[in-house]
Amino acid sequence: MKRFINELQYNKSQIIEELELAKQLKNNLDFDEFGALVSTTTRIKIFRDIVNLFNYIRYNKYQEVIDLTPIVLKRIKLHIKQLEMLEQTNVLETEIYFKKIIEIIYMWITKNASSRMRK
Repeated sequence: MKRFINELQYNKSQIIEELELAKQLKNNLDFDEFGALVSTTTRIKIFRDIVNLFNYIRYNKYQEVIDLTPIVLKRIKLHIKQLEMLEQTNVLETEIYFKKIIEIIYMWITKNASSRMRK
């Protein structure tokens, strides 16, 4: 469990860095680049939600993780569609990146769900 928490903290710090980069990118975009602006805003929301999920996991708030995860999944799906519409070259990498994060979250959910059933 300690290893999992350490990995979670490492991933959380990476996500916070990505969040800051996305905010900087958004601040540099004009309304002429409206599609990129909307896509970047969606990405920022995803990163904020993932940071919140990691915080909920850290403090063992099971129900909050369950409630927020579907919202994050919908935003990720929307973001992938936005990237495809903008004809970005990094769509596959983005999809893989978010899938790895979601795998971590689902791993925690299933681990805690099984321990809750034992009680």
